[in-house]
Amino acid sequence: MINKRRKVSLKKRETRSCSNTGRLNNIQPAIQKSEKELSREYNSTNTAFVNKTIENNVQRIRDKSTLLNEIEANGEIKIVGGVYHISNGEVILL
Repeated sequence: MINKRRKVSLKKRETRSCSNTGRLNNIQPAIQKSEKELSREYNSTNTAFVNKTIENNVQRIRDKSTLLNEIEANGEIKIVGGVYHISNGEVILL
């Protein structure tokens, strides 16, 4: 996990209509793992919970995709998690 946070501004871009249900189902295992690992409020106002969920999701991606894991191990890519702030378009990479 990278300890240094970087701020990245994203320009607004064209978005397509898509289902959030699929995305929520995809991150649910990471959320459930975070709930077991932490003993506080489990919502977006709890920074520790959000960061732990992101960390768990990044690890889940590494575990589920042997291709991405291999490419990352070779130093070709880096899998990172981040928090997107809807209010200003800022992304904080963890």
